[in-house]
Amino acid sequence: MDNNSTIKRHTDKVSSVCISFDGKKIISGSFDKTIIIWNSDDGNQIKKLVGHSNPIKCLCISNDGNKIISGGKDKLIIIWNINNGL
Repeated sequence: MDNNSTIKRHTDKVSSVCISFDGKKIISGSFDKTIIIWNSDDGNQIKKLVGHSNPIKCLCISNDGNKIISGGKDKLIIIWNINNGL
């Protein structure tokens, strides 16, 4: 990432981070109630997932890299399709 890049980020604390097994994606969950999928090579945002009504507390990615599982303070567990959202 160069110094002239616009950095997209969460708007509140990051509470959980994981990396895909192939190392190509980094997934972060935040108190801003969103999950962001990042390209690990260049730091660019690939996708933002919105669905929790309270902060994200934990997340993980499936072994095949196709699903993200998130848990939030809203007492929900959401299983996301990494390619097209819910």
